[in-house]
Amino acid sequence: MIFLAACTTEAPSSPPPSASSAPSASSAPSASTAPSASPSPSPTGLPRAADGTKLAACKDSKCEVVVSREKSIELPRSSGLYAVAAYDVKGDEVGLFFSVRPGGSVTFSCDKDDRCGVSVRGESAQLPASAQVDAHPGAELHVAKVNVKVVAVADGKAVLRLTVAK
Repeated sequence: MIFLAACTTEAPSSPPPSASSAPSASSAPSASTAPSASPSPSPTGLPRAADGTKLAACKDSKCEVVVSREKSIELPRSSGLYAVAAYDVKGDEVGLFFSVRPGGSVTFSCDKDDRCGVSVRGESAQLPASAQVDAHPGAELHVAKVNVKVVAVADGKAVLRLTVAK
């Protein structure tokens, strides 16, 4: 099994929005401003996730869900992963653990997050290969055939958008 790990950053054209800061009255959009593509905030301060807390929605290879500490998202076999688990959510950081299915090569990257922390472990007799990452809003993670966008992190929860490549 081959592992490749890469942490890259791209200079953002503008700073990512902070999930914990609210716009001031002077910076609020006017009625003539086109609505943003972001969903409206939920009572927790996070944008609404299309699939809410229904983690089983990810089994169809595409979802947007809210996760909190110790929540695990099972993925389809074709993804190359068993699951993605949130092991910690604090401040503006979400810790994710990717459990890799045996066989083939696995690539890993964390883009658009200059504070991304990555740890990749090879397969052992007792455990499958894995990747652990500490990511922040705006991060785009790519593990095996799974792409994860960290949409927002606040109040001990994170909104993740997952897609599995064909």
